[in-house]
Amino acid sequence: MLKRIHHFLYRTAIVWKMAAASAISWEAAKLAGSTHPYLAPLSVILCLQVTVDKSLLFGIQRILGTIAGVLFTVYIAPYVGMNAWSLGLLILVSAALIHGIGFDKVVINQVALSILLVLYFQGRDPGYTGDRIRDTVIGCAVAIVIHIFVFPPNFTKQAIEDLYTYTDRLTDRFRRVSQWLNNGCAPAAGIMIQNDARSLFDELQQTIDQFSKAEKSLQYHPFVQKSRALLQQYHGQLIHLKQGYAHLTGMLRTLSEWSSSGRMTTEDRTLWGRRMHAIAEHLHNWKQNIMLLEQGKSGYFTPAADVSVLETMPAALALPASSEDARFAFALHNDTLQLLQDFK
Repeated sequence: MLKRIHHFLYRTAIVWKMAAASAISWEAAKLAGSTHPYLAPLSVILCLQVTVDKSLLFGIQRILGTIAGVLFTVYIAPYVGMNAWSLGLLILVSAALIHGIGFDKVVINQVALSILLVLYFQGRDPGYTGDRIRDTVIGCAVAIVIHIFVFPPNFTKQAIEDLYTYTDRLTDRFRRVSQWLNNGCAPAAGIMIQNDARSLFDELQQTIDQFSKAEKSLQYHPFVQKSRALLQQYHGQLIHLKQGYAHLTGMLRTLSEWSSSGRMTTEDRTLWGRRMHAIAEHLHNWKQNIMLLEQGKSGYFTPAADVSVLETMPAALALPASSEDARFAFALHNDTLQLLQDFK
């Protein structure tokens, strides 16, 4: 029951953290003497991002942009007044200066927003200028503190799940190649398999991006030693998946060329069909093995299938019929040995 409640709170954290932080920042702004306490929860709502590092960066940018915009307006506004042309001029000059210094769009937006609001409220509400700076700092600080210490985002589990999913997809592609070989290597089916295999590249990049997101989510996380160590272990497995993709596309290209040459015999197709299936089993075994890392039981895995046959040269390849056949056969065997080395 407690685990279910914990999971629900974590899954909905962005919702209730925004509400709680908004209420707390409003009260904090009032205690600090603000007559515009809504500015603090406004900063909370804008500052809460997917990860802590993004929230921290946005908070710093909002504070810097607000201070710059307020100071710029306070010193220049008395000389230009409040009208459409003065507003446009102030925003143009300030945005050009901020851009020239090297700040990005977020800071420019905050500067422009502060100029607009301060220019409008300055003559009507003298206290607005000071409240805007103070309440912005309060709101950003409350948002960041709550984001760090109360159910901070942690995408380690999602990254690991994506790695498992990609491994399954890579395994499935080798099984499809095996089926294609066993069904006679139809050219149209071969083209479809090659196109399908190339699509794995985008999925691999998404998996890599998810690990990058997970690493960033842990940067300012105070209680994640276990998650950080686990993520580092799994991150090291990504190189194997990159190599697996390269082997798949390379072997599929070799098989397609061999089949198109008309020199691939029924025995060749049967042999390599079995070997592609054995490679798929090897990848499945590898996934089952690395899953034990998550459970802290690495080193206790017993393979469910014997793929030792992949380590030796098939007897049918010992004396190939021609040098052309040898080129295809040995290229495939070399890729097989490298794949076994990568997925130990």
